[in-house]
Amino acid sequence: LAQALAILALEHSPAAQSPTLNKLPFAIMGKVAKGGKKVAAAPLSDKKKKAGTKTNPLFEKRPKNLRLGGDIQPKRDLTRYVKWPKYVRLQRAKRIMLMRLKVPP
Repeated sequence: LAQALAILALEHSPAAQSPTLNKLPFAIMGKVAKGGKKVAAAPLSDKKKKAGTKTNPLFEKRPKNLRLGGDIQPKRDLTRYVKWPKYVRLQRAKRIMLMRLKVPP
């Protein structure tokens, strides 16, 4: 903020027409200024904020709809579609066969 105010003050001063002072905003970004002192660079958080402002309109962030028919599907019982071990399949098939034998044709 202080750097931005310094730049605005320099732009509105009568000496702003000189070519040496027009290069001063580039010196503020971390290079050596006119006096020979090195000015501190801007913090990284400012760069992240500026980079984050560019958003693609195709990928807009919308809040999740957690109601019925929303994004998240309900949990389903998928045990029928599991490949069971062979001994489990055999004992189930045996039980069904014995039940069918008891039923009169």
